[in-house]
Amino acid sequence: MYELSRKIVLCLLCGVAGLLWTVQVTVAQEGAVAEEPLVRWSEQAMSLDHEKLFERLGADFERPLRQLVFEEIALQEAMFIEVSERPYGYYDPDARLVVVPLSNIYRAFDDLKARFPQQEGVQQSILSAALQFYLMSELIRGVVIDLELKIVGWDAERIDALVTVMLLESSVVDQPYLLDAAEEFLLIDRAAPSIQSQRFKTEFEADEYRLMQVLCVMKAYDSEETAAPVFDRRECTGQYEAALTYWADVLAAHLRENSRLKEWASQPEQDD
Repeated sequence: MYELSRKIVLCLLCGVAGLLWTVQVTVAQEGAVAEEPLVRWSEQAMSLDHEKLFERLGADFERPLRQLVFEEIALQEAMFIEVSERPYGYYDPDARLVVVPLSNIYRAFDDLKARFPQQEGVQQSILSAALQFYLMSELIRGVVIDLELKIVGWDAERIDALVTVMLLESSVVDQPYLLDAAEEFLLIDRAAPSIQSQRFKTEFEADEYRLMQVLCVMKAYDSEETAAPVFDRRECTGQYEAALTYWADVLAAHLRENSRLKEWASQPEQDD
């Protein structure tokens, strides 16, 4: 009887040890995925990166992007971004890869060099924020396809709002340059072909509208610190909260337990 009891205890201990080992391996695997670079560059793109923009982005550049796909949204498998030498962007569901053209990144870089020729610090600040805006937008488009989400309204406008919210809430984004970054982003965004001809006469009108909507979200977030350009005559009250509520509802079934988006959307509105 004693020997039988001893064997049972040993089996139980082995089972517990095996379970703990499995948990440790699982956690280690998840940690390994989380530590992989979210933004990758193809070999060809690296060879064409003559200004070494890859090296200028900084250690914290990926943080807002990682927060979105590793802390906010529960995806079946991890999703990554590849900067490619190809002239067009797309989402590859089999590879779980959002592909973006290197040429778009250089388009923003060249424009900023022309706008701020003697201000390299300003160039870098706006470029980093613009690329965070651009890559997060493309990442969200990949998520929308992957999760088969139904977006009501103009998808570009909806995505702009979510990106603005996520970047405003990030501690590593150079917020004073966020509006400039959004303007640079509109130079390279591929949403223009989806514009309904009856809504906007020109692409410029569409871009101006989108920029004003970004500004509205920013003003609603912090009306005292955000300076409105002269063309803004819109009432922006509630835009920030509306963006939170909309996306918290659309992503409700896919948000993680401790999602900040869910938490922000559930907070009561504060009186001005």
